[in-house]
Amino acid sequence: MIIIVILLFLLVSFFSFFKLGKKTTQIFFVLIGVILFLIAGFRGEGIDRDYSTYLLYYNKPGRIAVELSFTIISTIAHFFGDPIFLFVFYATLGVVLKVIAIRELTALCFLSSVIYISNLYILHELTQIRAGVASGFLLLCIKPIYDRNFWKFIIFAGCATLFHYSAILVFLLWFIKGNHINKYFYATIIPLAYIVHFLNINLMEMFIKLIPITDIQKKYSVYMLLQEQEFGDFAKINVFNLSFLASCLIYYVILWKSELVKMQNRYVNLLLKIEAFSLTSFILFSAMPVFAFRISELLGVVEIILIPFMYYAFKPKLLSTSIVVSAGLGLLLINLFYIKLIT
Repeated sequence: MIIIVILLFLLVSFFSFFKLGKKTTQIFFVLIGVILFLIAGFRGEGIDRDYSTYLLYYNKPGRIAVELSFTIISTIAHFFGDPIFLFVFYATLGVVLKVIAIRELTALCFLSSVIYISNLYILHELTQIRAGVASGFLLLCIKPIYDRNFWKFIIFAGCATLFHYSAILVFLLWFIKGNHINKYFYATIIPLAYIVHFLNINLMEMFIKLIPITDIQKKYSVYMLLQEQEFGDFAKINVFNLSFLASCLIYYVILWKSELVKMQNRYVNLLLKIEAFSLTSFILFSAMPVFAFRISELLGVVEIILIPFMYYAFKPKLLSTSIVVSAGLGLLLINLFYIKLIT
């Protein structure tokens, strides 16, 4: 199935270089979504690292601490007598939500599909399926946040939280406004995060100490001790890894060209702000890898829409398209290497 993902990436990349008619684009875009759903929904064991874990959850519904939504879906899957229903349901939601969001937020459907397939599809729809659905709802929150549609935002944010508890952070995004961006502040936020990192300031520990609940503080201390004993130096995140630095570079390029991009897409400033918080959270909470990755990956779903904006930042269009596709290819190779499907 991974071969199919690679071939689909190459096919979508190819179509990205051509300007197709609106109806033709819609047909191909829907077909891409259908193929992605089929791969994620009917994959077998061995494609990803978490498949066997979800089977364990499925076989012990209600006895393992997961979201209520997962317990309900697992129970329904038991009614049908096959765990495949579980993966089909999550694949349907994960892919459909992102397809709807792409259609709603950008005119660059093929380039957004390139980034989705190369990076977040493998992470979300083939591995972290609960977070995959939650991130889809986060993308659907972008338009209500920009339009200040409170109740629509609350519904989408609430749905995200039902599918993954970490998505409760989505509610904080309401306080971000997307009509303007302070370039100076958002240009310095990542360097400031690195300064905090170099000063060995543990923001997570400081936050935990502010919570006057002894049990939470004890659990945090035990977690940090076990992390150190089990992984030692490997428990620390490399905040200078190539993939992360590439994301930072792309962020700064789009921030630099944000006025030009905004003429083509009104959501650019809002997406840049969310991406900034995604990148800084990875640095600031690096002492607690699980937390750092979870926040960064959840908020980083905006890269599906944001990275293709480089198309608007450069001329000629052949060059700009090549830049986005090359970024997607790099992400794909990194992800395939990370899940050890290539060595």
